[in-house]
Amino acid sequence: MTQLALQEFFVASFTQGQEFHVIGRNGNSAIELGQTFDAIYRYEYRTSANRLNVDAIRLAERPASIRVAGIFSFEREWDVLGQGMAARLTLEGEGIEHIGPGWVLGHRSSLASSQNGSASAVSEDVVRV
Repeated sequence: MTQLALQEFFVASFTQGQEFHVIGRNGNSAIELGQTFDAIYRYEYRTSANRLNVDAIRLAERPASIRVAGIFSFEREWDVLGQGMAARLTLEGEGIEHIGPGWVLGHRSSLASSQNGSASAVSEDVVRV
């Protein structure tokens, strides 16, 4: 079975002026200009007893409707941000007031579970705040 990559952007910092910008790193799937994220959340990383596996557990999830209005990386503007790339995103929409360092832009847990199909990537224990 082929697993689809989960679209996520990991926020390291943010600035707010006339526009709202986040600086961080893209996950395992490309992000396109105009794309909308419908959730923001945080992860806790737990190591197994034998210390061979690390699971990402979603601790908090907030609904959002956040549109990517700009992608900037390597001193230029992009239409698509490739997987694993660091960038500054210009964001607009509902939910940006909850974004801060350590939060992740992504998709609701029910959508993420159906895209990924892996219990270790998205926990069934989603805490709504």
